[in-house]
Amino acid sequence: MQIFSGSFKTVKIVGQHIISALSNHMLKKFNNHSRRQLSYLIRSHKESPDNFFKMMRTYVNKPSVKAIIDFLRCKSTFKAALDHINYNTTDNYLYEQFVYWINAYARKDTSAPLIDFFSGTQTLNSVCKDFIKFCFSQNIMLDKTKTLYSFNYHNQLSDDVVKKELLSISPKKTLHLLGFGLDTGDYEKSLADFLITQNKAQHVYLYGFDPYAAHGEGIHYLTEKQLKNTNLQFDIVIARWVLHHIPLKQRWSDFIRCINRCHSQAMVLIIEHGFINNKSVLPIEKKFYHVLNAFFDIVANIGLRPHYFMHSMPEIGKNFFIDYLKPEDFSMIKRNVSINNITQSIYNIGPNFPHQTICCMRTYK
Repeated sequence: MQIFSGSFKTVKIVGQHIISALSNHMLKKFNNHSRRQLSYLIRSHKESPDNFFKMMRTYVNKPSVKAIIDFLRCKSTFKAALDHINYNTTDNYLYEQFVYWINAYARKDTSAPLIDFFSGTQTLNSVCKDFIKFCFSQNIMLDKTKTLYSFNYHNQLSDDVVKKELLSISPKKTLHLLGFGLDTGDYEKSLADFLITQNKAQHVYLYGFDPYAAHGEGIHYLTEKQLKNTNLQFDIVIARWVLHHIPLKQRWSDFIRCINRCHSQAMVLIIEHGFINNKSVLPIEKKFYHVLNAFFDIVANIGLRPHYFMHSMPEIGKNFFIDYLKPEDFSMIKRNVSINNITQSIYNIGPNFPHQTICCMRTYK
């Protein structure tokens, strides 16, 4: 296992130099803020899903299946709406690709699955699989470097909040960090470097729980059996953009098992997309929000890791799953962990689309 220590200056990410560059840039920018300035930045942040719905209502005044489909079929109007919602969409490669592919899908001769989804006869997961098949049938091919850089602002928002929370951890000689659904663990490695740089630990041990991951160097991956039987205890558990992709039967049992392995005063960080905590949103508006988030997710993943969709050949995208978290899910986690006392803070951090939500939990045994 690779141990991150105080002498570790640069995170080595094989084949992912761009992520390293972005992480170093963000770390430098973060260090220019005092904690007071950063806290103000987070508290005063105005980007939220509510802004998405307000703006979309100006373009789709009376939401209906026909009105939404017509809106998606008008490429210039759809792009103008996104530009109004997010100031950073202009000349953003990923947003341009997203608009192109969802517009093409809505305009195709048989857009029945999308219509059926809004009408309630198809699930979000099934229409997403149809969208994936459509994109690959049209020979979609995106530039990985441009796709990655398109996330710069998006990632900076969540990284600032995550690092602000990590700064509240009491310093220890050794920290144990578990990434849930971490894949190769590039992000977790950057956080280990940050914790050491900020004198929160001399050494950071990295662990992972991800049955489907291509294992990254320097991370000790745990199986479900090992997680059940291990005496390990974690100081930090982080699940970043992953829970909405885990089938419901496995999602909570595995994640709660990880939380139950936490030390007293450990930190659990959940970074999610597609979360709505607004009861005034109409059901068809919620569907619209979720399908746009899901299609954006698909286009982004095609740009970053197209092989993920090809593993199930000849049925492309067979293993894809998506189901967004609901407000009651965070309460359910608190009710079902074996830890007696666990606190929770939830942040809306933007951008307006696709919006990110962070839930930070602290354990007290």
